[in-house]
Amino acid sequence: MAVRAGERRPAVLQYEIAGITAGNGETVFDGSLWTLQYEAFCYAVVGLLGVTAVLRRSRWGVLALCAAVWVAVLLEHAGLVPFDVPLLANDQLLRFLLVFLLGAAAFLFADVVPVRGLWALLSAAVVLAGSFLPDYRVVGALCFAYLCVYGMVRLPLRWTPSWDLSYGLYVYHWPVQLLLLLSGAGTLGPVPFVLISLALALALAALSWVTVEGPALRLKDARPPVLGSSGTAPPRHPQP
Repeated sequence: MAVRAGERRPAVLQYEIAGITAGNGETVFDGSLWTLQYEAFCYAVVGLLGVTAVLRRSRWGVLALCAAVWVAVLLEHAGLVPFDVPLLANDQLLRFLLVFLLGAAAFLFADVVPVRGLWALLSAAVVLAGSFLPDYRVVGALCFAYLCVYGMVRLPLRWTPSWDLSYGLYVYHWPVQLLLLLSGAGTLGPVPFVLISLALALALAALSWVTVEGPALRLKDARPPVLGSSGTAPPRHPQP
């Protein structure tokens, strides 16, 4: 993701480090980081829906919110939204928020949404047609979400690894490849370069899972130590 002069930037204000430039002219040290602020915003929205019990009590409210965000995508695509959310670009914010909410809606309506091959084929056709537009989500976001659901439910792959290295690989592959280019590994050829960078990025992703992501996920259902199981503070002087 090379950032050109005059191009609207996300909230990452500095992509370069000390003017480092790879042999191919690349200066962005970790271009993957531009997505983090949007993901944090979307997680905050989903967390707010959970805290306010909307996810548990009003799945139709979540569906209505999906429709509202889709309308906002249409308005943004038509150039009818004259401002951007501070620090965020509307097109990217709506992109992430729409797919996050569609995932939540798919979970909430799992008992009524049919998962059928014909529907998957029709959805694939809509997504393919939408790919010729500047933004496929204008017509294809719901269909793409359905394809993801179909793949998870119907495809024969059932392997559920205990370690999830996907996000670590996404974050660390860029700086690994840039450092390899700076070290001259680009002269090895495309296949050795990809294999070496993949191995190193996976090693960093595994380290990240063991030290950061895994421990953080184990805390997702933890209660504050000052609260009992009922959510109230324990007595100061418990009776024997």
